[in-house]
Amino acid sequence: MNYDKISRVIRALSRSAAAGATSWRELDSQTAYEADFAKYSVRISADVGEESNAAPSQYKLEIVRDGRVIETVTSDQLKAALPASAFILREMYDAARKKALGVEDVLDEILASLKEFDR
Repeated sequence: MNYDKISRVIRALSRSAAAGATSWRELDSQTAYEADFAKYSVRISADVGEESNAAPSQYKLEIVRDGRVIETVTSDQLKAALPASAFILREMYDAARKKALGVEDVLDEILASLKEFDR
C-alpha cells in the first residue's frame, strides 16, 4: 500500500499538535485521544499491551467519519514511507495527551502556588 498521502497528513497533524493548534479530547480508553475536523475525526492511540504502565509498543492513527473508522495506520506499517513514524506518532500522542488533559494549565497553577520558590 502507498502511504505517501497519509504520511503527509501525519506530518502536518504532528506539527499542528506540537504547536498546540489542534484541540484533542481523551477517549474512554485513557490511551486514545481524538481531534475533530470539519467532517472527520482523527484518533491517536498507544498500544500498551497487557500492562497499563508499560511503554507503548506502537502507535495507531485512525481517521473516522460518522463514527466509522475509514482508515487505520500504525507506526509499524508506516516504517518504509515514513522512517521516523514511531517518533512522529509518539510526539503527536504526547502532545494530544497533554492538550486533552490540560497539562500546561496544571503546571501553570502549580507554579503560581509555588511562585515564592520558583527562581
